[in-house]
Amino acid sequence: MPRTRAIWRQVGHFLDAAAFVWIAALCSLATLWGTPAQAQTVTRPQAQATTQVQAPAGIQPQAERQGPPALEIPAPLAGQQERLIYHTGYTVSYNAAWRLPNWVAYELTPEETSGPAKRADRFIPDPTVPFHETAGTDDYRHSGFDRGHMAPAGDMKWSEQAMRESFYLSNICPQHPALNRGIWKRLEETVRRLAATRGSVYVVCGPLAADTARRLGGIGDRSGGQGVAVPHGFFKALLQYADGRWAAVAFTFDNAGSEKPLSDHTLTIDSLEILTGFDFFPTLPDSVETAVERETDPTWWGL
Repeated sequence: MPRTRAIWRQVGHFLDAAAFVWIAALCSLATLWGTPAQAQTVTRPQAQATTQVQAPAGIQPQAERQGPPALEIPAPLAGQQERLIYHTGYTVSYNAAWRLPNWVAYELTPEETSGPAKRADRFIPDPTVPFHETAGTDDYRHSGFDRGHMAPAGDMKWSEQAMRESFYLSNICPQHPALNRGIWKRLEETVRRLAATRGSVYVVCGPLAADTARRLGGIGDRSGGQGVAVPHGFFKALLQYADGRWAAVAFTFDNAGSEKPLSDHTLTIDSLEILTGFDFFPTLPDSVETAVERETDPTWWGL
């Protein structure tokens, strides 16, 4: 019996030593593998402030824009739906409730007043707007309204991509044919002339609409039964540096034809801000913004 107990004592010592070796090996492997993922802490660098397109699932957003907004971009809207979308030739503040832009803004340089790109004439939904928030081409069919551009195709001839994107329905509003083909077109031509002869023009334009507006279409799943709001009017604001100073002018139109000269449709930027609730050209120095927005001279603009 004593010999048997001695043998078992030696076996126990052997097992203790083996267990120690096994535990040590496991500790070494844990060191090599590192701590479990859930216990790791990763410090990420702080991202720079950006403005990013909100894109629907499955669509890659466009490139983020870093730094201060461009000169033509109004201040963020308060109390109104807004989705900022950046395209090649213009920026849109999109209102899903109206299926319209709140505003469209762009800079037109002298070099961009002409180019080889042919008019696309293919109206399609903006691919960055969710399916259930966009207008459809059928909404305008037999409506009696034109699909009126805010950023005109005529200002996008410098780029085939910019031309194609100008036909996105996020850049389109229901316009009376007499307006779209009449005085609105004359103003677009005036802006191109000003840019070509005097330098860059900063443009902001859009509809004058309300939640109670008449609706077009609204049939089927795309528009969610809401349809496209019909604006009661339109606005356009211009800013330009020429002759050694900044100047600005605003225009408003009923959604109807007009035989009046463009000068009869002018008003100050201050007056347009009261009408729309928008803050135009907010990145101008305060002293310059105050001066150019409180007065306007149609003759300076050649009107």
